[in-house]
Amino acid sequence: MRQPDPATVVDTAGVDPEAFREERDRLGRSTALVKRWLPLVMVPVIVVHLLGMLGVVPMSTSVPLFIAAVVVVAGAAFLFNAVRSRRARPFRERADAELVQPVLSSWASEVDRLHGTTGGHLQLGAADERLLRDAGIVDTGDSVHCGESVTGVVAGRSLAVCEYRITEQQGSGEDRETVQIFRGLVAWLPLARAVRGEVRVSPHSRAGFTGGSRLLGGRGLAMENPAFSDWFRVEATDPQQAYYLLTPTVQQHLAALAHRHQGDLALRAVDGQLFLALDLQRDLFDLDLDSRAEVRQDLERIAGELNDVLQVAGVAGAWPEEVAGGHGAQEAASVGSAQPMTVTSGLSTEPEAVAPRRRGGLSRLGALLPVVLFAGWVFFVSSGRVPVFSDEGGFALGPKVLIVVAGGLVVLQLVRQALSSRR
Repeated sequence: MRQPDPATVVDTAGVDPEAFREERDRLGRSTALVKRWLPLVMVPVIVVHLLGMLGVVPMSTSVPLFIAAVVVVAGAAFLFNAVRSRRARPFRERADAELVQPVLSSWASEVDRLHGTTGGHLQLGAADERLLRDAGIVDTGDSVHCGESVTGVVAGRSLAVCEYRITEQQGSGEDRETVQIFRGLVAWLPLARAVRGEVRVSPHSRAGFTGGSRLLGGRGLAMENPAFSDWFRVEATDPQQAYYLLTPTVQQHLAALAHRHQGDLALRAVDGQLFLALDLQRDLFDLDLDSRAEVRQDLERIAGELNDVLQVAGVAGAWPEEVAGGHGAQEAASVGSAQPMTVTSGLSTEPEAVAPRRRGGLSRLGALLPVVLFAGWVFFVSSGRVPVFSDEGGFALGPKVLIVVAGGLVVLQLVRQALSSRR
């Protein structure tokens, strides 16, 4: 399947991110104000608490004041987030209607134009759990958050794409925590060529994706492409159906897609239906509305990730060859003997090409010093070399110095955070 260029899709949609400048700036100002002043509010409270620990201020005064301040600041932060989310909801709904929906319509029209079909359309809506349950390739965990969905017709075939965020409780006792195991999309399309029984492709040792029902008694099928086999495990009720569906060309395309998405991909063909899951570690339709350039990048990313769905579904046989234009032979020729990582689907930005933002050396030092000081103090105290309390009562000189230095570093970090949010 030929895929539309994401930049062309956005240009054809004719969207204007600058129409949101006023609302965007208003939300940005309120967020910057809270980020600037909330850390500074804690500075005098921490100072009073440190003075209490040093004996300058009575502990009966400093401890209740510190606890009350922490409760008030936490409550204020929670209230601010709740109010901001409520105010941002109409803003997000308008962005969906005026930015995302036109791009979806433009993408469907471009696919029609490339393949000589008509009637393509996509509609943005709310997702539910039915597609996730029917797909059977993603663990449902303990909690499922349904995001948005896209349903409609693409090149004459029905398509549904839903975004989900799934979490589960891991550990026990004090170590129990909520862990995100999947955040991405699940897609469904009917297959043009029926597959008898069930064929399942799941990534090796990847939490969040189901390993299937061990259809072959725990044995995976041996596939022709070594790169594909490095990423995926294949199971089928009928091995011949797996080889029929997963041709060498399909394997090479899936290996290329797995390389770009770090293997966070699974699919299942059953009863003439194709299910695809792709863990993006974010919601598909999220928009960063901070600037015009970032909005455009996100819109192109949405079109590019829909291209990924189109690519997998196309090579797996979701469209007849007369619509796909003999896609198997064409794609085999275009891929040739190239390595899987050279095959792309037109994404303007690749996830692995974006380097993580690194913290500066001073920031790392400021974060680690209190921990190092405390660990050193515990070592010397446990060895009996440093007294904790003086003969007159209260803390000895060593702990006092530690408290002052560690507290000063905490205050410094809060001030630096407030100053950085002003930029």
